[in-house]
Amino acid sequence: MINRAKGEQLLDYEVEWGFMLAKRLDGEIIKQITSQNIADYIAGVFLILDMTSREVQVREANGNGNRLI
Repeated sequence: MINRAKGEQLLDYEVEWGFMLAKRLDGEIIKQITSQNIADYIAGVFLILDMTSREVQVREANGNGNRLI
């Protein structure tokens, strides 16, 4: 069950893949990763539920759809 904030009606959601890395990746290590050894660098795989309130995005947008930072 998902609890919405009071008054929030427009929820956008999508499922995404998440990867937990087994090793710190720097520029040199990244160059060595291949399709044959990539499993050595992944400690875990999981699903993420990405939910966004569109009302919040509209309130924070600056008129052209971009967020104010």
